[in-house]
Amino acid sequence: MFTKIRKILLYSKHDLLFTAKLAYSVIFDVSIKVSFYDEDEIIDHIKKGKSIIRFGDGETSLMLGEPIHFQKSDIFLTSALRDIVFKYEKASPYILSVAERYIQATNKELRKKGLFRCWITSKAYFKHFFNKNIKYGDAHMFYINGFFENKIYPIINNKKVIVVTKEADIIIKKPIMSKMFSNIAWVKAPEKDSYSSLLSILENVMTAVDNKENTTVLISTGPMGKVLAHNLSSRGIQSIDIGHGIVTLFQKDDQLEKVLV
Repeated sequence: MFTKIRKILLYSKHDLLFTAKLAYSVIFDVSIKVSFYDEDEIIDHIKKGKSIIRFGDGETSLMLGEPIHFQKSDIFLTSALRDIVFKYEKASPYILSVAERYIQATNKELRKKGLFRCWITSKAYFKHFFNKNIKYGDAHMFYINGFFENKIYPIINNKKVIVVTKEADIIIKKPIMSKMFSNIAWVKAPEKDSYSSLLSILENVMTAVDNKENTTVLISTGPMGKVLAHNLSSRGIQSIDIGHGIVTLFQKDDQLEKVLV
């Protein structure tokens, strides 16, 4: 109960209007009608150079001033994440992606899956503040076995690839991915509170860019990665926010989708 009260007070402080809308969404189980790009459309946009930015429940929390376990709250991060949402339009150089199966689920379905507390806030935020007149991507696309290898890899395997992730992922993935890409660079990001290192990471990425039209940046750095991808896409550099999906790359695991999704 204390946690719920604390959240209500925090949300009210940052966005009183949303707090009221959240209460309405909890009580009345609002439905959401929005269009999503299918897989072929997503691939076509990636071929044309569009970036992918994924938003989950953690980004919603941070937009409302609530920290998550690996990223403290920051007013500049909050503002940057909101910019990605509120400025998203058909002509944007990126496709904003959300958890399709949870955003469109009824409250009853979320409760049945034990995910109501986790996703009701994001569902309500999407319902009341996201533009429903444009299409979105599915944030879980990179958590599906074989999606990256079969769909994305053929598009970018001849490009300069820059991977931005934490040291533990670099240690595991570098030996594998260095065999798959002839031109690959690695940029290390902190495991926690990486947003404070945004500028230095951005500088390191830009240093590694040889030709921005022939570069794709793969990002797995939590909420900071969304801001990084947004910044890079505005510079004409394709960035794909693969998130925790980095653990699936070139490593098939039949149980992985269940774990991640």
